[in-house]
Amino acid sequence: MSDLKLFFRYITPSMLGMLIAGVYSIVDIFFVGIAVGEEGLAAISLAFPVVMLVYGIGDMIGTGAGILISRERGCGNAAGANRFFNRMLLMELLAGVLLPLLVIPWLGLILTGSGATPELLPGAYSYTAILLGAGVMQMVAMGLMTAIRNDGRPILAMWLVVVGLVGNIGLDALFMIGLGWGLVGAAVATVLAQGMAMLCSLGYFFTRYAGLGVRIREMRLSRECGRILSLGIPTFGNQLSIGAMLFFHNWQSLAYGGVVALAAYTVISTVESVGSMLMTGMGAGVQPLVSYFFGGGRCRRGHRIGNYGMVSAFLLGIVMMFASMVACRFVPWSMGLSGEAAEEAAHGILIGSSAFLLLGVVRVGSVYFQASGRIIPASILIYGDSFCILPLCLLVLPLFFGLNGVWAAMPVSRIFLFGLLLFFLRRRREGNSMRVLNGC
Repeated sequence: MSDLKLFFRYITPSMLGMLIAGVYSIVDIFFVGIAVGEEGLAAISLAFPVVMLVYGIGDMIGTGAGILISRERGCGNAAGANRFFNRMLLMELLAGVLLPLLVIPWLGLILTGSGATPELLPGAYSYTAILLGAGVMQMVAMGLMTAIRNDGRPILAMWLVVVGLVGNIGLDALFMIGLGWGLVGAAVATVLAQGMAMLCSLGYFFTRYAGLGVRIREMRLSRECGRILSLGIPTFGNQLSIGAMLFFHNWQSLAYGGVVALAAYTVISTVESVGSMLMTGMGAGVQPLVSYFFGGGRCRRGHRIGNYGMVSAFLLGIVMMFASMVACRFVPWSMGLSGEAAEEAAHGILIGSSAFLLLGVVRVGSVYFQASGRIIPASILIYGDSFCILPLCLLVLPLFFGLNGVWAAMPVSRIFLFGLLLFFLRRRREGNSMRVLNGC
């Protein structure tokens, strides 16, 4: 099969799966907007940065293990691939148990420090505590789906995401509309839906179709766990960058526009998250192929897949930008906003739409570097975004442009990150990039 056909075979179901996963947040926002209103949307916006810890740690472990699974498969070492799979399962379980024990005792202080007012704190606290407390199911589900994708079954991974989405929609309607549980209902629905996806994913590994299998004796901590974490560090930063984006935007939205602006940003961030999930899906489709080819010493093919991904991400970004411009007034109304908040949300979506042009290119580029063994450039792209470029844009731009500067921070920061990406790609082409596995 040609590289281009392989590329589309992997990225298509991966992108669809991530798009469906992105609809999770849209579903919650939709039902919260109807059942609770602006205060509920604002509370969820404050909760998301903390909840991203669950996604970040789960994805870090899953992706790090997935890269190693694909490399071992590329080398023909089935036993090694299975060993990394079972190490990953143990690590996801341990992380899912330890995270709520470490975070929930400080949750009230964290949310207050994030800007939660006395009116918003109870809802934000209950929503976040439930998702953290049951986060182990989400973490294990993320690891299992990544393993399924790296086991050569990307379409199955997509359908497993669909299972969770359908369950989430039905349970949201039951708990929030039918029983009137508000934000607690939204959190419980999400947790139960994730549990369904986890159980279905786990079931695959007990079938004859799985190349990997659950082995209790292989579930132990070792140096291989350190390899999983080291390769997953950029992925954690990727999720952390989303949390940082939400946190800093929340802070500046409250500072420059109050609760109205915070409710508006909840809708704006939902639109951004759809594009972000699509781009993440493209990266997730690129990763198994790049890792597989580099593991087998076929580095030129790995480079080609990475290039396909970055070009495709740019073309998709053009489509997403124009789609956002067209839908900017419809989206806030469809999610329960009205009046000043709806107008501000439409305005923010319009300003931020240009971020899609480079968002995916940078995202796929960082995944390509990570999957090919170049951890330092991948980490610089991702962590530089989370802790330097985006916060700096959010600090400086509002000083000159007010709330418009908050909405413009995403597109401006993507320009700086794209410059960094070009620098690393140029070093790769000139043969001066850092050393990669197998001498590639």
